[in-house]
Amino acid sequence: LNPEALLEAGVGLAKANEGQLDCLFFSCTNLRTMTIIERIEAQTGLVALSSNLCFLWHMAQLAGVKLTPPFASKRLHQGTRPPLGSGNESG
Repeated sequence: LNPEALLEAGVGLAKANEGQLDCLFFSCTNLRTMTIIERIEAQTGLVALSSNLCFLWHMAQLAGVKLTPPFASKRLHQGTRPPLGSGNESG
């Protein structure tokens, strides 16, 4: 699938399930999603994540590097909930 097809599918899924989704997750490291994450978030208002983005974020965390868009989800960074596994997930 090309990125534009993924964008169309993600936006369509969000519209078809409006108010019922917390995020969109694209699960497959073969999907080329890095160029469309920001556009999906802008068009849907949802956090958009992919396997590659999560892997990149995790590796950057381990290396002590802070990622910013387009290499990290804008809405993910705007949230107030601490990252899973931080020990501060209560609430």
